[in-house]
Formats: sequence, C-alpha cells, structure tokens
Amino acid sequence: MNPQSDNAQSLDLAVALAQKAKGGDEFAFDKLVDMFWGDIYRMVYYRTQSDMDAEDIAQEAFIKAFDGLAQLRDASCFKAWLYSIAVNLVRDHHRRQGARRLLRPLEEHDEQTPAPAGRAGGPVLEDEVASKELWRMIAAFCRGLPGGEREAFTLHFLDGLGIKEVAQALGKSESAVKTQLYRAVAKLRGKPELLKALRGEA
Repeated sequence: MNPQSDNAQSLDLAVALAQKAKGGDEFAFDKLVDMFWGDIYRMVYYRTQSDMDAEDIAQEAFIKAFDGLAQLRDASCFKAWLYSIAVNLVRDHHRRQGARRLLRPLEEHDEQTPAPAGRAGGPVLEDEVASKELWRMIAAFCRGLPGGEREAFTLHFLDGLGIKEVAQALGKSESAVKTQLYRAVAKLRGKPELLKALRGEA
C-alpha cells in the first residue's frame, strides 16, 4: 500500500464531495464530516486539552462550514478552509476564557483526561500522544513560542497539514509560514528528543 497514493485518493474524494456539497448535496457533506471529524477534533483537543470543548468546537466548525459552503470558491481548498474555521473558533474560545495561550499546562487537567481521538495513520504523534511525559514536553515547548510560530508549528507538525494548507488556514503567505516554521524548528534544536519524536523517528 502506497501512503502517498492513498492520500491523493482521499484528497480527490474530498474535493469531489466538497463540490457536491456546494451544490446542495447534504449526503456528500455528511461524508466530509466522517472524513474530517477526527482531524478537527484532534486539532482542537491539542489546543484546549478538553474533550468537551473539542466536541463542541468541532461540531460548531462543521455547522459553520455547512452554512458557509457558498463562500468556498474552490472545492480543492475545503480541508484548509475547514481548518481555518476551527482555528478561529479556538481563538474565540480562548478569548472568552481569558486565556492567552493555545495550550494550557497539562497539570491543570485531570490525569485521566482521555487522549484525543483520531483516524489511524494520522499525523506523526498518533502513537506518542498517549505519553504523558511527551505531552508535557510538547506543551512546554509550544507555550514558549510566539503566537504565529505556535499556530504554524502545531498545524504543520501536530495536525499534519502541508505548508500550502497551513498558509490557507492562517491566511498567510507560504513564505511567511516557512519563516515561522524555520524559527520554531531552530528553537527545537535544543530539544533533540522532542525533535526526533516530531519527525517520527524511532
């Protein structure tokens, strides 16, 4: 099985479904929810550390996406567009909570907080996310990054979005995203174990 081929087929299917959904096909949109629910839930969970908030925000993101399909000009951009909706909802959530950081300290949460749900074979931290110590390392590192670097870093390395998708989700140029990622990765050089985990190395 070729992962790149599978990803390409999934992307083609998502584009086809998004095009149908834009035309009013609710069944096609339901399929998109099935495809991306785990990804969006996990993305929100990384940033809120709350199963309840992740469920609520993910649901709201899909509702907003369904209501705003007419605003989606290019069906091939559906994934990045959906992520941009979810990212903005997370920002709103933290503003309401008076939080200044995207990731709260792990110590603030119950030790039995479940690991985020997601699809098999997802981003590089699919297996490692269950490790409490690694979560501490990731949370501590991300909290130390400036806002722009943190968002680009988490979307690219934790959520598995490509440079172009990160740029679309954040409303920035690809060169700006690359610069932010370069700066964040440069700071990772002092944390070799975390860098190795993020690269998916053994």
